[in-house]
This record gives sequence, C-alpha cells and structure tokens, in this order.
Amino acid sequence: MTDSDQPLPTSARKLLVNWANQQDGWVRQIAGEVLLTRQPVTDAVLDSTFKAYLVEKGLADGEPVDHPKIVLDETTSAEVAGFTID
Repeated sequence: MTDSDQPLPTSARKLLVNWANQQDGWVRQIAGEVLLTRQPVTDAVLDSTFKAYLVEKGLADGEPVDHPKIVLDETTSAEVAGFTID
C-alpha cells in the first residue's frame, strides 16, 4: 500500500458523530449540542437531557422525543473550524 492509498485519518468530530448515532436519542442530544456550540453543555441542557433520558427509559411519564441522527458537515475541516478536544 502506498502513501496515496492510505485512508485519511478520522477526525475526532467524525468519531463522535459515528459513536453518538449508534446511541440512544438523549446521547445524540448532548453530542449534537457539544458539536453545535463547541462549548461544555449548560445545566439547562443537562436538565433537559436527563428528563428525556428518564422518559426514554420508561422511568418518567411522557412521550419519548425522537432525536434524529447527527449529520456531519465535512465541507469544513476540523482545523479550519477550530475544533479541539482538551
């Protein structure tokens, strides 16, 4: 295999999206928020997500909210977007 045949490295963002899309909706809610804001999640988001988790697991009354799969916009590289993991 030559250097030109080597697969491109997977970005941290893509790894997170792929992992989150295999999880429950409440996980996608948190991951999507982190990817969107590039900030730690707020207490309000955590509270909302915890309520969604309880409903999704049947531990609280209510209808589960469908959180769609996260779509990664690969038109902007992680370096250009300034995405880092500390």
